[in-house]
Amino acid sequence: MEEDQERSCKRARHYTYLMPMGENEEERECYQKKLNECYEEKRKKFATRDAIAVDQVNEREKRKKRRIVAKKKSQSVPIESNEVTRRLKEYIVNEENGTEVKMVIQKTLYQTDLEKSQNRLNMPINQLQTLEFLREDEKRILDNEKEIEVGLLGPRLKMHEKSMMLRKWRMRSTYNYVLKTNWNNFVKENEKDLQKNSKIQVWSFRKKERLHFAIACLERDVDQQNDADHDDVDFQNDADVPPFFVFL
Repeated sequence: MEEDQERSCKRARHYTYLMPMGENEEERECYQKKLNECYEEKRKKFATRDAIAVDQVNEREKRKKRRIVAKKKSQSVPIESNEVTRRLKEYIVNEENGTEVKMVIQKTLYQTDLEKSQNRLNMPINQLQTLEFLREDEKRILDNEKEIEVGLLGPRLKMHEKSMMLRKWRMRSTYNYVLKTNWNNFVKENEKDLQKNSKIQVWSFRKKERLHFAIACLERDVDQQNDADHDDVDFQNDADVPPFFVFL
């Protein structure tokens, strides 16, 4: 880059010196001034280009560091396995005849996941435990910015009335998977389970080859759960269902 700048400036000097220098001192001063102006213009041009190139390199390095930090952060989260997750897998396999059961992501529910204006559950790619919950044809569909209709199993172990749509959202330097379209309905029906800052796991499984998801709520407020037990007659009639299940 510096060599290009030097060559360009030398050419500027060369072309200027080829011009007639004039027969008197005034003309020679005029030509020398033009030479200096040409050289300074070239110098500023290269300096600006170099500064832009440096900024671009720095920005790429910053994005790379952010991705590394985000990846390390997601990998440092201990994945929980307890009675909730055990019963979840048993129910999927034994009651729903589900296959290819996989834990997709463990995350915290943020306010944006519950906002009506958003109407989606966000699953960042750098927090996913696996990408193998998708088949190759499904990956191609999502890569082409199309959606996949997926099944939804509700909190009382009944299939949710409305299907969800799975979509891949491209971000500035990465991408996220989102469950959308009818997410608000699901949140409203399960507002006692889906609270801000709740820790959840999203699981995937197949039912007759169709992709489904299930959510296990890993943390609940005990007093809130006791209130829910008294208010929910259907739950009282099914003592074997753990109170902290929410299926998607």
